[in-house]
Amino acid sequence: MRTGLDACRAAGHDVVSVVGHPEYYPRFGFVRARPFGLASEPPFPDEAFMVAELTPGALRGRRGVVVYGEEFGPGVRVRC
Repeated sequence: MRTGLDACRAAGHDVVSVVGHPEYYPRFGFVRARPFGLASEPPFPDEAFMVAELTPGALRGRRGVVVYGEEFGPGVRVRC
């Protein structure tokens, strides 16, 4: 997990989202995404939809919808 986050940082990303187990991902800096004004498409349970700032403060002022690919659910489209 740490290697993947380091690769995201190296690629210039400042925020990462996951849908996963709420007891596993927080150890890597992930927190619930909804308090930051983020939603997911398709909708996932609040406790499973999480984000991590790779750059401190990167979520400040961001709002929107994280759209997951169709492998996460039927009929879901990818937005770039």
